[in-house]
Amino acid sequence: MSLRLRQLHLRVQTGEGLFGTRIQFNDGLVLLRADNTMGKSTCVQAIIYALGLEKMLGPSSTIPLPHVMTAYLNDGEKEIRVLESEVLLEIENHKGESLTIQRSVIGERDPRLVSTWEGARLTNPNESLPKRDFYARDPGSAQNESGFTRKLAEFVGWQLPMVRRFNGTECPLYLEAVCPLFVVEQKHGWAGIQSNLPTYFGIRDMAKRCIEFVLNLDAARLADERQRLEQEETILKNRWKNLTNAAGTYLRLVNARLLGLPEQPSAQWPLSIIPTIEVFQDSEWIEVERALDLIKDKYFQLEQTPIVTAGEASESARSQLETAQRTLADRELIAGELLEELQQEQIQQASTNSRLSALGEDLRRNKDALKLRSFGSNAGWHVIEHVCPTCQQQLADTLLLQGSLENPMSVEENITFVENQIKTFKQLRENAASLIARKESELSTYRMEIENVRIQIRSLRQTLLAPTSSPSIEAVRLRIDIESRVRTLERVISDFTESLESFAEVAVAWRGVLDRKRNLPSNGLSAGDRNKLRRLETLLRDQLQEFGFNSLDQDTLEISTESYRPTREGFDLGFDLSASDNIRTIWAFLQGLLELSAVQPMNHFGMLLFDEPRQQETAEMSFEKLLVRAATAKKRGQQIVFATSEPLANIQRMINGLDVQIINYTGRVISRI
Repeated sequence: MSLRLRQLHLRVQTGEGLFGTRIQFNDGLVLLRADNTMGKSTCVQAIIYALGLEKMLGPSSTIPLPHVMTAYLNDGEKEIRVLESEVLLEIENHKGESLTIQRSVIGERDPRLVSTWEGARLTNPNESLPKRDFYARDPGSAQNESGFTRKLAEFVGWQLPMVRRFNGTECPLYLEAVCPLFVVEQKHGWAGIQSNLPTYFGIRDMAKRCIEFVLNLDAARLADERQRLEQEETILKNRWKNLTNAAGTYLRLVNARLLGLPEQPSAQWPLSIIPTIEVFQDSEWIEVERALDLIKDKYFQLEQTPIVTAGEASESARSQLETAQRTLADRELIAGELLEELQQEQIQQASTNSRLSALGEDLRRNKDALKLRSFGSNAGWHVIEHVCPTCQQQLADTLLLQGSLENPMSVEENITFVENQIKTFKQLRENAASLIARKESELSTYRMEIENVRIQIRSLRQTLLAPTSSPSIEAVRLRIDIESRVRTLERVISDFTESLESFAEVAVAWRGVLDRKRNLPSNGLSAGDRNKLRRLETLLRDQLQEFGFNSLDQDTLEISTESYRPTREGFDLGFDLSASDNIRTIWAFLQGLLELSAVQPMNHFGMLLFDEPRQQETAEMSFEKLLVRAATAKKRGQQIVFATSEPLANIQRMINGLDVQIINYTGRVISRI
């Protein structure tokens, strides 16, 4: 996976003829030299423009090329208006395939239109090559088939990963975000590593994601895997909750409760304590199977007894009516007491919530007071005067009057005390919630019993008023009621048995997710990742030593495992560096990435393009060391292009004996053809 510059043609049509330039690039170190304001930066910007990467220079829709390509040029003392202009660039990938790019700057063609030829059109202009048009700079250019950014990524051999924006949506990791690690333009690129990062794309951790992609770290895959596992966890939790809610639906039919089932999915299945159903019957909780057996026995006894007539049942009906009325009164009394208890528990729970809220506020104030004190503040600090820093009340550690009071608890002790109170009240809240749920279930059972007793009373009264020869209404109702109860309990048991199989499926899947998650590296980096970062760190330190870095001991610099950028003791270098050492750090880091890509599988162009690398009056000796180091790129089959205004004599002296291509302009780069 690589990209090499092969030829650059700039063509400017004026009313007085054609102007422009042609540049051919070899492998290894290429020095494009011209005096200041003569057009070397125009060539760098034209390469960026031809590759459709101008958004790395800013969000503006204006063409990022100077007036010589867009408005007017100078021919000696004469200023000539530009009528049309275009950029043509020939590039080559790691497979030896060539691609020729044509893009208009001004003229009849829309500058967003990019024409390409599948081959070396500039090297072999007479060769017949397939041509296809693409578009750049518009939405979709990185994803759609006709988008040029997608075409360029495919030509290089990249599959751009999807990354998350700040607004929660996803987008590709645009080439414009990655290429500041390969291309450094003069105006903004030397402020720092990735200083011209297009942050307006709104990509989370953009700088980190780009370095991660270029280094081809497993961390990106591991992060995606962790995110997928977390999504699976959420899905399984929701399935478990839905199964629990579904169980609650049919349990309410018999006023039952479910015991022994965790609120969250469990990796241990089958559980050590098998989940069971209990129903509230005869003022006690019993297992549903036992309740079913008791009701079946009762139903069997009824089946063995013929249905009596109203006349035969009249005497027993009167007795049953009196019993039912007493039972109704008793159940209504118990239900009333349960309702009062439930309301008291709910009031207590609300009070506990209120207390927890107040304790949380107390904890926050104490922590703020502790923070201010640790920062050195003494304004309004009255603890030694027995004034609470949160409520401003007088503090005393005794209920008895004393002549002199000892110091109250310290803020640290207050924080510990409040935290312990919070733990206690949270436990109380959990216990109260469990008690409320139990009482609500019992109250529901009693209300159902009350309704059944009322139905029984009505049927007994009807039995007493019915003709003596007709069947006893109460006897018929009782058989129907018990038969319905048997069917309902059997259905509940059957549904619960089936749901246990579904719970088991979720538990097995949950166990698999936890196992895969446990096998992920704790710090998100694989052994290969750590090896790459160590080698990059070594390359960085070696180069800094060569380049004369002296702001800090270079051996104290590290490649962060969090940001993958140079840090010292876990902090970004920032203002610790002089301006010239900041430039040296950019050289060392970007060239370190290039050198590492020759021996490690990475997503790198295998090419660097620096516009005026000698910035901030960097020492000549340092620049010479940079050139010597960069000249080794040819041995690795890589390419480094420096656009520089360094005097030619100095360059020739610095590279004496090195295999370097020099493209020297004594006048303007864009001149009459």
